[in-house]
Amino acid sequence: MYKNSKIKIGLLIDPLRKLVDWEIKLIYEIIFSNFAEITCIFYDPSSRKIQKSFIKKLIFNFKNHTIYSSILRKFIELVENKHTKSLRLDELKVVKNFFSKIEKIEVRPIKKKFDDYFDKEQSNLIKSKKLDILFRRDFRILKGEILNSAKYGVWSFHHGDNDYFRGLPPGFWECYLNVSVTGITLQKLNNDLDAGEIIDKGFYSTKFYWLLNREFIYEKSISLFIKNLRLVYENRKINTYPSKILHEKIYRTPKFFVLLNYIFKKYPIALFTKISSKKNFTNNNIWKLHISKGNIEDRKLNNLITLQPPNKEYWADPFLVTFNKKKIIFFEVYEFKYKKSKISCCEINNNKIGEVKEVLNLNYHLSYPFVWKENNNFYMIPETSQKKRIEIWQATNFPLKWKLKKILFEEESFADTTFFIDNENNKWLFTNKSVDKFNDHNSELYIYKVQGDNFENIVPHKLNPVITDCRMARNAGKIFYNKKSFLIRPSQMNISNIYGYALNISKIVRLSIDEYIEEKLFTIKPEELNGARGIHHVSQEEDFFILDACYNKR
Repeated sequence: MYKNSKIKIGLLIDPLRKLVDWEIKLIYEIIFSNFAEITCIFYDPSSRKIQKSFIKKLIFNFKNHTIYSSILRKFIELVENKHTKSLRLDELKVVKNFFSKIEKIEVRPIKKKFDDYFDKEQSNLIKSKKLDILFRRDFRILKGEILNSAKYGVWSFHHGDNDYFRGLPPGFWECYLNVSVTGITLQKLNNDLDAGEIIDKGFYSTKFYWLLNREFIYEKSISLFIKNLRLVYENRKINTYPSKILHEKIYRTPKFFVLLNYIFKKYPIALFTKISSKKNFTNNNIWKLHISKGNIEDRKLNNLITLQPPNKEYWADPFLVTFNKKKIIFFEVYEFKYKKSKISCCEINNNKIGEVKEVLNLNYHLSYPFVWKENNNFYMIPETSQKKRIEIWQATNFPLKWKLKKILFEEESFADTTFFIDNENNKWLFTNKSVDKFNDHNSELYIYKVQGDNFENIVPHKLNPVITDCRMARNAGKIFYNKKSFLIRPSQMNISNIYGYALNISKIVRLSIDEYIEEKLFTIKPEELNGARGIHHVSQEEDFFILDACYNKR
């Protein structure tokens, strides 16, 4: 697969400083990749901070009137510290051993007020290493010829969407201001502050806590960087676009009253939620199914008929199948008693459901029962991320009896896998893969081309993950051709730390192994369903559709 010479990377980092969790994983991934290698490290020993004693820090903070802000920040870290711990001790050993052997080169830039300026001599030293990419983790604002010292430039992360959130600290202001998503910007640096050439961006549901939000976007940086590193290797070029900078404000490190306000905004709510959950005052996840004649694209939701689950269950993820002129729904049944889901089905006749019958009930969680017919056989791919694999089941006596036919991607975590055969008989898997410690399946969409009749050859899309945006990445039902022969993909909008908030209907404009483009047509928000607080799945079959919605009460 990999025929080109590896991409050569130089790190701008102090090899003696403590690495944070996501840096460990990222460097580890590069070390063991087949397309890139770290060949040297550049560091400035004069930038190393002298460790101060606790008393000296206290005196320093007092003199600079930051002691109260420091106390509040320490309190926040104490409360939220479970989100900041390093988990990758094995990888850390590998990285430390690698750092002990790699070439380390001292550089001494000219220090200005906010900048580290590299003159011609220092820049030529870096250029002599013939690097493809310089990756900045330390140093301040870089100026001078260093910006042209590597073939594809100096790469750096801004942990925020730099069109709106420039400045520091990562993840705080989005959380504090209740912004629905937090961005990550991977950029090629130039002489404009926070306005480098954009290599790629990702968008992720903003978490309730600041430090969790920060740790989450740090973690997501890994796959974003690795993807673009791989693309440079394969294409031998870098595609960038300019920053827009739609908001001129530069955000600063929060001071005492902002931190205090953050604590009063977040912690009482968190405490009440925890107490309520323990006492089981309410159940906030009651999913129901709704059916209607017509087309979801018409957005006529006034005539929905509700299918009410029993008190001890909720119903979600419906898939509609026509069999012998009968409409059959396969769906997830979550049983509160067992705290897991199974797959059931029922027939719909004259807008009424028949007897609900069990289809698959295993010792692990099952949901999203994607069912399709191929070569006169019915198959199902239920969501089995808890098992860390994709399972393909074949019906032996449709719709109730099934056998496990094939296992794909053993020891990998996938959710909501959707199989699709296009009009040119190309077979595709659309799926949501997690490669992070948070087991997040909401933020990235992966596509694979299936060759052959038994899934024996599965080819990853060249742009995987093709979408890095929680607002439209996760699948929300089967892909279908509409009456105008447009290819339609439903997707979830997962924002503000709410799973299954809204439902998108998008048109797939281009689909090949090299390219993927989709355009959102519209979003159905829960306000359009009386009393709903979430909607995250739809299944369209001819002139009939079924969707699910979440409610606070039955």
